[in-house]
Amino acid sequence: MTPSWKRSLIVKPLLKHYTSLESEKELDEWLLAQLEMAGKKARIDFEAPDKIVVIEMVQNECGVGLITKEMKERFTFIKIK
Repeated sequence: MTPSWKRSLIVKPLLKHYTSLESEKELDEWLLAQLEMAGKKARIDFEAPDKIVVIEMVQNECGVGLITKEMKERFTFIKIK
């Protein structure tokens, strides 16, 4: 079975001139291309992903994390939309 993932982009309102939807689409395409180049298959699944790439931006700072399905089940305080 092909693993599934989704991306969650969190942008704090301090950023100006930022188009979230366009950037999210570009990020999805880039991640899929990188996985394909590495010989891995994946699909985007917003309902029940195996992994979630979380990106949080505040002004000109950025943090990136990876949340697995197992982590979400074990640590119930993790709330990703």
